[in-house]
Amino acid sequence: MDVAVSIYARYKVAVLKQTSAPITFACEGGSRVSSPSKMRTELKGILIVIVTAANQEEAAKISEQAVKTCLAACATTIPTVRSTYWWEGELTTDQESMVLLKTTADKFEALQETIRAMHSYEVPEIIAIPVSHGLPQYLEWVRKETSTNCDRSGL
Repeated sequence: MDVAVSIYARYKVAVLKQTSAPITFACEGGSRVSSPSKMRTELKGILIVIVTAANQEEAAKISEQAVKTCLAACATTIPTVRSTYWWEGELTTDQESMVLLKTTADKFEALQETIRAMHSYEVPEIIAIPVSHGLPQYLEWVRKETSTNCDRSGL
């Protein structure tokens, strides 16, 4: 039972049943999983995807396309950031725009492909960070706005 207690403390789930088989857990929203690795995916299904763009116009196009096609619930643009990095053997400093896209893990691959198709960079920065905590109503809103029932592509 020590394992179940430590899992409860870390993942804030309730143990439903313990047998010689794997333990079954109940997560927020009533879903059930049988292992901590599956539970981790369930609890961290929301992602913040960071994308840098060459300028505000490119950032705006990526943001609009991602939200319009329900690949992201929200896109927040930081108009000007300064990036320093190595590229082709040279230390480079550029002014860019940054987009923070709020989405779900199941939409990431399609979102990444959409960004790559639109992006001017040969190797664009597309990094997904799992959300471990957040206002439950907001996280549910992100799930709803990126659900399979969402279709705004005709707008």
